[in-house]
Amino acid sequence: MRHAALRTEQTTRRERDASAAAMETVALVLEDGSPLPETAEDVHHLVQRLRGHVMVLGGGLPASYAEDVLAEAHAAAEEETPEGFMPSRVYLVRLARATKALAEVQAESSQHLPARRTTGLAFRGWPSRNMLRAVTFAVAMATLILAASVRPS
Repeated sequence: MRHAALRTEQTTRRERDASAAAMETVALVLEDGSPLPETAEDVHHLVQRLRGHVMVLGGGLPASYAEDVLAEAHAAAEEETPEGFMPSRVYLVRLARATKALAEVQAESSQHLPARRTTGLAFRGWPSRNMLRAVTFAVAMATLILAASVRPS
């Protein structure tokens, strides 16, 4: 049971981190006092970041949860960035609003939906550096003891 609770906490933390990262990017576009991007490259960079957030947040939601928000965000993310100063900025604001709505739904769903369960043993990532050091030390000591216990022939 302790491992299931830990997994649930880690999943919720990852979802919160994804929502928080998306909201930080949205704040760069929608926050009062934030300047409009000056160059087309700045717009392109922000659009790519927002599209990435839409893909990450949309992948974490069940299909039946907030279908309209998810569909709107995916539709906005799949559009081409328009050419021109004002059309590209308008598109950027529209994509940021769709991403914000999706992040809010994600944050809400992580509180109300039951945690995802994994069956069997789940891969938890690579062991820590100290764990690898301890295993290496134990193998070296076992080899040393084994070598010392063998009689010379």
